[in-house]
Parts: sequence; structure tokens; C-alpha cells
Amino acid sequence: MLTILQRDQIPQNALAMGQRLRAGLEILAKQQPGIRAIRNAGLFFGVDMGSERAAAAGRRAVALDVVNAMRHDGVLISTTGANEDSLKVRPPLVCQAEHVDLFLASMERALINVAG
Repeated sequence: MLTILQRDQIPQNALAMGQRLRAGLEILAKQQPGIRAIRNAGLFFGVDMGSERAAAAGRRAVALDVVNAMRHDGVLISTTGANEDSLKVRPPLVCQAEHVDLFLASMERALINVAG
């Protein structure tokens, strides 16, 4: 198992894809309303949805609307957190740049639909 991780450079790929995903999410957060905060450790992300001023129910509704819109787009994520207003994003360690880009495009469409 360790041989495969080293041979296929999986830890390095996970780091690079985590950085790519974080950068893309930060761009989306500046361009689209709805992303309150982004946290990550490698490829494991929590994306807090809704505005700080919104009520808890409103933030939860935004998160669920994004999850449902992305599911209709073929991308599976879920919510997490005490209020269920954070997106839980856990791509596989072997994801590639095109997968990250597909995710970001789907999230952008979802945010546009939710805001519209």
C-alpha cells in the first residue's frame, strides 16, 4: 500500500488538488454570494453557506439548495455541522484537475441558481 502511495505520488496529488480546490472556492466566494467561510485539511473541505446576518434556517436552506442543485448536476456532496449549513466536500485522493474544475463549475452554477 505504501509503495502504491509513493509510486503514484498520491499525497502530492492530494495536496495539489486541495490547493486548486481552495483557490477555486475562494474565487467563487468573491464572485457569488452564499459562501460564508472555507475550511480545509488537504482534500477535506467544509464550506459554510449563507450570510452571517442570515438566520440559521436561512443558512441551512441555502446549503440544502446548493446540495440539491449540485446533485441534479451529477455532483454528490452533503451538509454537516450543528445547523447543517456547511457543505462537506470529500473528493477521492486520486482526483485530478479536471475533476476539481468540474466540481467548481457545478458549484458556480448551483450558487447562481440559488441566488437567482
